[in-house]
Amino acid sequence: MDSSTGSIMDHIDTTTIISLLAVLAILTTSYLLSLSLLHRSTPSRLRILFIWHFFDFLIHSIFEGSFLYNCFFTSAPFDPAVHHPALITNFLLCISRWLKALVYK
Repeated sequence: MDSSTGSIMDHIDTTTIISLLAVLAILTTSYLLSLSLLHRSTPSRLRILFIWHFFDFLIHSIFEGSFLYNCFFTSAPFDPAVHHPALITNFLLCISRWLKALVYK
């Protein structure tokens, strides 16, 4: 590995670190919940299955639920000059010019 690429911390931003810590916290919560709800003699396969399903439930509820909440219950004023539709419109105009030049060459 080339030493000029720098450390891994040069390539990971704060959002990534916080997200990974949140996933680790959710996994830890699932494990601790399995310890408190399941009997000690519960087979390992069943305990792992419980941890996986509760982890999956928390991921979907917290991360995807907050995304859906923002999609359905928040809004921003629409301004085509600011948002990406103006960019797409310009892109399509450029493509149409290029295609006309290609066809009528």
